[in-house]
Amino acid sequence: MYTIREFDYSAESDYEGYVAVHNAEWPDDPTTIDLRKHRDSTRNPKFLYQCYMVEDADKRIVAHGETWESSWSHVPGKYGVHFTVDPTFANRGIEQKLYDHLLDFLNKRDLKPKILHNYVREDKSDCIRFWKERGFKVVQRENVSSLTVTDYDYSPYEGLEERVTSTGIRFATLPELQAEDPDWMQKMYDLILPIDQDIPEPDAPTPQGLEEFAKNFTHPLFLADANFFALDGDQWVGLSVLWKDAVRTDKLHVGLTGVLRSHRRRGIATALKLQTFKYAQRYGAETIETENEENNPMYRLNVALGFRPLPAWLSFRKELE
Repeated sequence: MYTIREFDYSAESDYEGYVAVHNAEWPDDPTTIDLRKHRDSTRNPKFLYQCYMVEDADKRIVAHGETWESSWSHVPGKYGVHFTVDPTFANRGIEQKLYDHLLDFLNKRDLKPKILHNYVREDKSDCIRFWKERGFKVVQRENVSSLTVTDYDYSPYEGLEERVTSTGIRFATLPELQAEDPDWMQKMYDLILPIDQDIPEPDAPTPQGLEEFAKNFTHPLFLADANFFALDGDQWVGLSVLWKDAVRTDKLHVGLTGVLRSHRRRGIATALKLQTFKYAQRYGAETIETENEENNPMYRLNVALGFRPLPAWLSFRKELE
């Protein structure tokens, strides 16, 4: 017998239960209570987010389910639906109960669901089968790849940075730019906005305001000195950013790498990435992990730089009548 109830944001036990279920299902991609609390405290209230917890007869938290509106690619009537079940309790009917509960909640809203979407890693065959049996179809594949930086061979790129800087490009870290330019946040925002527009997504990205953008700089995993930029005179033209891992100190994640269209095919992105590799080595990381839509040119660059594939993420979608 299982009970579904709303997540209690005032209860430490709910945070503990949420993280325990997540980490049991995703031991290679764990989260923490602090990260979960940060996400809840900084979530944009303009967009729906609803979380449910599943308890067994002994009041143990065995699963959780979520539905949300995408703040990063908002379409009216598009809702994300997702659940995570402790592997010990998988395939006992909890998945269907949570799915039905989430849809019942959405169908009671004034804005009825028109599109449902979620993300599933390709090695989760039971979960993929569940969504496909309910009419969900794969609309995008996000390739995940990893690079070992411990003994990275830079010799094929000898002289690249000098060739790039000889064209008038200079490189700087975020702390350096913060010290010299009081308008650094606006310029960083103005750089990322058009780069985001070029990232392949099923729906166009929704620009976030500067206030929302500023929340990145208080994130527990943010590394200011792992933000590398390329400038052409006073214009910010490219960046490559690394973030901490939630738990592991020997692993970093690529947040975003991109160059304005006007400055592509000049080696800038490669030079920026090489700087992040050197940073990772100084940091003590052994690996860098990244995700790219399979047709994104940045994925081809990553492969050329030595990144090797891991199980990809599949974007599922269901159009409702």
